[in-house]
Amino acid sequence: MTDQRITNGPTAIGELVDVAALRRSFAELAAEISRREAEEKAAREAAWAALSIEEKRARRQGFLAQLGVDEDVALDAGFYGFGSSQVERTEATTVVARWTAEQPDSTFLGLVGYVGTGKTYAAARWVLWACGQPGVVPTRDIVWVHARRDLQDLDALGDGKALLRRWASARYLVLDDLGAEYIDAGGVMLTKLEGLLAPRYSRARKTLITSNVLEKSERWRRYGARIMDRIGDRSWVVLQEKRSRR
Repeated sequence: MTDQRITNGPTAIGELVDVAALRRSFAELAAEISRREAEEKAAREAAWAALSIEEKRARRQGFLAQLGVDEDVALDAGFYGFGSSQVERTEATTVVARWTAEQPDSTFLGLVGYVGTGKTYAAARWVLWACGQPGVVPTRDIVWVHARRDLQDLDALGDGKALLRRWASARYLVLDDLGAEYIDAGGVMLTKLEGLLAPRYSRARKTLITSNVLEKSERWRRYGARIMDRIGDRSWVVLQEKRSRR
């Protein structure tokens, strides 16, 4: 016998299922998921609060070590959380804190200053702040790239193209010590740099750059319009402090 629901054309979904009951089921499921997430968050926060200062320091240092941050920076920045009132305030940390809080839609910050003025340290504290953002998995979402040690020697680290794609798509990235790399005549280094920064510009991925290249004209000469125009002139902050803190 032919099913009249088929021969007579489309049937309203309400004739086949109890829509109200279905909506209630979805609402109950969403509420249960929210409840479990809240419980898990509360448990994590309670576990963190129960740790000693030494244990918290070790965990923060572990985050930074996994990201490839230099050991001396990790030891300093790992002891405190980003924005902690206990940490020494510097011009560099203040600039980064304001960028983080006041310019959430800004993709790039270029932190420029003399050697030893705390640029890398401020970047490491920013990484610790990023570790605590909702949904962030540090080893997946945060990348620390040293311009010479990592980007210049990219192929020595393994699959260079795959690494560059991962770095370019990471939610947060520190490009440390821009200017320490060698710019070759063939343009290989500039190609790597553009391959890292251009996708981040397109996807609006937060990127903190530290550099000792003080002069704007020198940055433009060294990196060219294709890279510098994406970063933007207003993204560069030249620190006034000149005394080394090392």
